[in-house]
Amino acid sequence: MLVWRRMARGSNVYARLALALVGLVCLAACGTSTKASRYNRDCENAGHGGFLTPNERWESSPPWHVQLSVATARSIAKRVGPAEFQPPGSHPPTKEVPCAVASAVAFAGARAWSVRQATDDWVRAGWTGYSYGPSFGRFRCRASRHRSNRVTERCTHTADRHTGEITVEFTVRPFRASS
Repeated sequence: MLVWRRMARGSNVYARLALALVGLVCLAACGTSTKASRYNRDCENAGHGGFLTPNERWESSPPWHVQLSVATARSIAKRVGPAEFQPPGSHPPTKEVPCAVASAVAFAGARAWSVRQATDDWVRAGWTGYSYGPSFGRFRCRASRHRSNRVTERCTHTADRHTGEITVEFTVRPFRASS
């Protein structure tokens, strides 16, 4: 009887080791990559038009370039309320989030540029539109001038517990009213 118990314990240990080895092989075969899939796109015709800064001296319009992970887009979409005429408890589709983020960050960055014209500044941006949504957090915006008075800004949010890393690039130009 004692021999049988020792054999059972020994085979139990081997079974656990075999199960752990199978689990590791399965994880490796499933392609667990350290790189998450990302949205890396230009937002041109996504329903987000250009805008004037509040002082009406500067403007920005698409395309805005945005980079963020799919997990970050999902997280933001879950925290946004329903759009107009949508049922309670609904959320925007994840694929619409990147361009909404790009538009909001571009507006905040352009507004900050129009006031201070600093080459390195911090701005806050959040969901804009009909539905209530989350803040995306603080973005560090760095501007570089071009010959034609245009300014290219790159605003980056470092990942935190609410939102992953987000990068938005856009151009701000002097506004020229048509006569």
